[in-house]
Amino acid sequence: MPPLISVIIPTYNRADLLREALQSLTKQTFRNFEVIISDDGSLDSTKEVVEEFSSILNIQYIYQENFGRASRPRNIAIKNAIGQYLAFLDSDDWWVPEKLESSLKALSFGGDIVYHDLIIFRDGLRSKFLQYKVRTMELPDDAYGYLLQYGNTLNTSSVVVKKELFLRSGMFPEDQEFAYGEDYVAWLNLAKLKPRFKRIDAALGYYRVGQESASMPINKLIFYSHLTKLFYAHNNIPAWIKYGIIRAHYQKRDWKECLKQISYVNIFKFKPYDIFKITIMYLVSIIKK
Repeated sequence: MPPLISVIIPTYNRADLLREALQSLTKQTFRNFEVIISDDGSLDSTKEVVEEFSSILNIQYIYQENFGRASRPRNIAIKNAIGQYLAFLDSDDWWVPEKLESSLKALSFGGDIVYHDLIIFRDGLRSKFLQYKVRTMELPDDAYGYLLQYGNTLNTSSVVVKKELFLRSGMFPEDQEFAYGEDYVAWLNLAKLKPRFKRIDAALGYYRVGQESASMPINKLIFYSHLTKLFYAHNNIPAWIKYGIIRAHYQKRDWKECLKQISYVNIFKFKPYDIFKITIMYLVSIIKK
């Protein structure tokens, strides 16, 4: 019987972390799935790790020259997928055993794309008392408008979507302008097709948090600039983008520009916790300037 689900895993030089992701797949209560490892030019022992699981899992291993981001490896894997559904799993994340079974159940109730919360994980902090969730929101019928207004509410490693639908949406953008937010743009393009989004009210996986690269703030600013040109009038930029611009300048340690961006916004239009964080960034920038 052909696999019903294709699990899409892009990876680059994460052999040990990939092993943990694959181990979580061996424990899935639903078994009719394939795994496609799309290797973006790894120089470590990634291939050897994949071979460890070749007798346990239905694995297809694809190696290509380094692209530098997850979008192209994901798209290559999708084009080689057999399953009716695509399940995305980053190589440093992992799932609980009921993940695929619960996702299929939600899809059977009329969904085209399902998603759920993930538990934040930091290396060295395995205590359950120190865990908290990346929470998602229930999307309304106008998912496209909601995503524009409030930003990304889908964790990539939580998403299972109908392959035919995702192919029609254009898959993940490979443009350099979207280096930071390629998954968000993919969900926007998908939402234009008006699929039925279903949120599973449970945390069915773990999301590993690591340090951002030095280029990440620059990629964020390029992304926000391009995004606003595509989707927003200049005077109608939502608060989440304004906050992202402030934080990107703060991460760059461009204290003068950070203060300038804060001066442009109405602080009371932000959520209380964001107001607190902006206040901290403001005070630090004043001191550092």
